[in-house]
Amino acid sequence: MSTHKRWILVLMCLLGAISCYIYGLPQGSAVFLGLGMLFEATFWVGVSRRRRKERK
Repeated sequence: MSTHKRWILVLMCLLGAISCYIYGLPQGSAVFLGLGMLFEATFWVGVSRRRRKERK
């Protein structure tokens, strides 16, 4: 996967987490809070993951 596509996907996970938190907190919905945590964890894994050198 190209670096550009990976960063777009990581940023979409961050936006998904923020959206779930914004909706889940006032509603008290554990489902949306759980989804927010899942998206946030995916974001942090994507940010901290080191890219492997591709073999030619």
